[in-house]
Amino acid sequence: FASPGGYASLSNSMTPDMQLQFQLSPSEAFLVGVTGGYKTLLPRLQTDNAYEAENLVSSFTSNAFIRVKTKPVTFKVQGIFAQNAYDGLMIGGFAVKDIVDPAKDYRTYTPVNTMSAWMDIHTNGKKWQAGVFAGYSQNLGSADEIADTVFSSGLHGTYMRGANIDYLYRVSPRVIFNAGKFRIAGEFEYTAAAYATSADTGGLNIDEFGKITDSELVANYRLLMSVYYFF
Repeated sequence: FASPGGYASLSNSMTPDMQLQFQLSPSEAFLVGVTGGYKTLLPRLQTDNAYEAENLVSSFTSNAFIRVKTKPVTFKVQGIFAQNAYDGLMIGGFAVKDIVDPAKDYRTYTPVNTMSAWMDIHTNGKKWQAGVFAGYSQNLGSADEIADTVFSSGLHGTYMRGANIDYLYRVSPRVIFNAGKFRIAGEFEYTAAAYATSADTGGLNIDEFGKITDSELVANYRLLMSVYYFF
């Protein structure tokens, strides 16, 4: 998946996104693993004032996961800490840290941290299966202060997905009926996201690290029904 601004920032850097994973599976019933990754982006080759741009933004990601499968049920859980997790389809990304030379438009960048955790449990029946998925993600902000111009310009200095989201979560139960090569499945989703509220100054309630200081929860519901034929 593309990074903020498309694929250009990754190809510009000439450095691959490197991931290292360890898995342990002593039996088919148990799996545990951890992953670490490092990524470097070059957001721009040229500043808006036509000077060569060389400032990079580097980020680290990690996760841990477990799967336990017994005869009646299967249980899965995963926790993730990620910097600049935009290309992982998570909220977050990176932002302008400072404009070190306004005349030439030289900028430095800082990654925004995100955490996420999810679990899934389902029965293993051949005819009937029931399960539930639950997930949570939160914007942890940046370790460095973000440039003041980012907030005064309506978040235009952020390269993020959901820069105005504090946290979000989803709970989704499902049921599956199998009959030979046919399957009928139904799922109900409840998804909620906490969006930054407006500040008295006219901007959003976001601090200098990109953390939401005041938010309002907005929720939606979705019902999914599907029919499968396997051949």
